[in-house]
Amino acid sequence: MIESRRRSCQTSSVSTANWTLDKACLKRALADWHATSPDAETRERVNEWLMDLVKDPLHRGKMDPDHPGIWFMRIAGTNVGVTYVPNEEQRSVCVVFIA
Repeated sequence: MIESRRRSCQTSSVSTANWTLDKACLKRALADWHATSPDAETRERVNEWLMDLVKDPLHRGKMDPDHPGIWFMRIAGTNVGVTYVPNEEQRSVCVVFIA
């Protein structure tokens, strides 16, 4: 099941409830992050977190107080942080950076 969720996260727009991950943004962010050669366990945790992000992105992270509209979160059990931008009108999330 985790393997299938990971494939879904990496290869398609993900839609649950009313939010969608922007496929192009996600593809860029994952490619940049994968180039750093994260270990398999960390990749799995990040993929799970990304799948859960679409459930409620406005409560999964914290808004940057200096840059309204830009959100960030450290993924539990890892040294990885994610920066993302939710678009409330389109109910989509652009994952900008994973590091």
